[in-house]
Amino acid sequence: MLRRLPFLLLGLTAICLVVATIVEKISGSDAALSFVYRSPWMISLWTVTAIASAAELIARRRAMGSGSFMLHLALLLILAGAAITHFLGEHGYITLEAGGPEVTEWTLSSGETKKLPFAISLADCGVEYHPSAIAVRDYFSVVRAGDMEARISMNHILDYQGYRFTQASLGDGRSTLSVSHDPVGRGVTFAAYALLFLSMVMVLLRGKRFRSLIRKVAAPLLILLPSIAIAQPKTLQKPLARTFGELYVESGGRICPAQTVAREFCVKIHGRDSYRGLTAEQVLTGWIYYYDEWKHEPFIRLTSREARGLVGKDRVALTELFTREGYILEPLLRGPAVSRDLLADDEKVTFISAVVAGRLPRLAGDGDFSLVRLREDVSADIAAGRFNSANSRLKELRSLQASVSSGSLPSETVMRAEHIYNGSCYPLVAAIVAFAGGFAGALGFRRTAVAAGTVTGIYITYILILRWIIGGHIPLATGYETMLSMAWFATVVGLAVAGRMPVVLPMGLLVSGASMMVAMMSSRNPAVSPLVPVLASRLLSLHVMLVMCSYALFAIIALNSAAGLAGRGRTDISRLMLYPALFLLGAGIFVGAIWADRSWGRYWGWDPKETWALVTFIVYAFPLHDTTFKVFRSDRFLNIYLILSFLSVLMTYFGVNYLLGGLHSYGAS
Repeated sequence: MLRRLPFLLLGLTAICLVVATIVEKISGSDAALSFVYRSPWMISLWTVTAIASAAELIARRRAMGSGSFMLHLALLLILAGAAITHFLGEHGYITLEAGGPEVTEWTLSSGETKKLPFAISLADCGVEYHPSAIAVRDYFSVVRAGDMEARISMNHILDYQGYRFTQASLGDGRSTLSVSHDPVGRGVTFAAYALLFLSMVMVLLRGKRFRSLIRKVAAPLLILLPSIAIAQPKTLQKPLARTFGELYVESGGRICPAQTVAREFCVKIHGRDSYRGLTAEQVLTGWIYYYDEWKHEPFIRLTSREARGLVGKDRVALTELFTREGYILEPLLRGPAVSRDLLADDEKVTFISAVVAGRLPRLAGDGDFSLVRLREDVSADIAAGRFNSANSRLKELRSLQASVSSGSLPSETVMRAEHIYNGSCYPLVAAIVAFAGGFAGALGFRRTAVAAGTVTGIYITYILILRWIIGGHIPLATGYETMLSMAWFATVVGLAVAGRMPVVLPMGLLVSGASMMVAMMSSRNPAVSPLVPVLASRLLSLHVMLVMCSYALFAIIALNSAAGLAGRGRTDISRLMLYPALFLLGAGIFVGAIWADRSWGRYWGWDPKETWALVTFIVYAFPLHDTTFKVFRSDRFLNIYLILSFLSVLMTYFGVNYLLGGLHSYGAS
């Protein structure tokens, strides 16, 4: 019982953390911090857990390998650092005025003021934009502290005499900086992070149990698991519409080809990137130049139950939504509880109205008189049927955009990459190939699975590279990109171990296919857009990559465990993969903490996603301690446990975004 006490206390702590996220959702962050996270009883629970764990670690130090001992010691040191930060660390803010007097006091979180050992003043502050002059690139402050001058911006802090200044907000020539003074607690915690990384590598390279599992599962083993022609609405010919698609337009805070907006228009309103054999550019130009025909087309796909029930079908024409009484969705929108789907349906009508009224797409450089006049000439040519002339004027229009928007337009390489991406982004097809390969591998068709995995892996790599070129950053910033990266990793893992552990390949392909399907469902319109300034960090990209890789492995483990319950999976493979999966999650959590320290001025803040990631780490740590809990030696129990544990992964990734919110939610779209 004494050996199990630390784990029982840790399990109780995890339950309390889950309760805290619910309290935060109902009563707010301050209530959760006061009544749970920073409450005396929670601190006491952490303290007792740490003492019991330290006693058990000392008692079993000779029986543990050096890597395992260092790993548990690192976790205890992380708790120690957190305790020092809580009791001795100071956090608050300071507000400076550009050109104003020096300030020597700062305000603590408690509301009291405290002296700084030096004076600080604001020389300048402002906002930097991307070349498009639309989306924000960064927020910055130039300060003078003591005898030095430094620039503070998102992900670039000032560390001076033990005080750390982080950009918090700007406005009216004022800059508010977050201030933290925690040299001891932060030092202990970051040293513990380094020890944790080293110990995890040692366990994977020299751990006896992990190496024995590799030898055990290395033996090869396979598990048995006409189109109809219809009259089309009037629109531009495909070559002319393609020329229109090459114009520079503003969308989503950046400048992109009109083709991208056309594709977004189709996907958002119709649910597909084409309509009755017409390209997205033909659809958009059809609405712009031939509205009287297109308003009768059943182009709008209704998603809300209320709207579908009202009109009796799911695809309607714009004219069907407007009667003599007015806009038929308006009474529904005035109801007491308006669903998200109904708002989305209303947004589709708004999108069409903006296109028809000429507000969208907005041409880059549209304020130039020559450009406006040339655009009117294009419309006149199309109305008169002078399509060759319209094509020439559209090309002239694009050249004029380049001259009047010098320096703010993306390069031809980026534009070409986006055109290629728009014409070749078909995650549904890739998901089907991955699913087919996964099921084929489960039925024993190994070559088919390898071929499907190779095609899927190459395709996802190709798409990720294109998004990297277009966005100018590693494609790990949005929910769509992270799920696509998870699909890539699951495919690569399956192919990498297919020779020695063929059971993993079909699992990896099924996870890959599911990830791509989730990416499509969570983002029907996966536009590439500039990063929010706080997200522009290599540390953040590494954090997301590590966490998503761990989630992919946990998904494969869950599938293998489900197959194990059916007598077709190998539990020893789940045991083996649990080590890298858990360690990747741990590394991801603590790399995220390092990034948060540089971005938010603190390495841990009990944000709901942070909390649930820690809960997931605790949940998956239990099966690795089967010497203490012999029940985990039972294959059946372990399979059931690992299947249920995956619910915590789903909650961490999806549930927090949609149910709890928090600072991490801006990466969801």
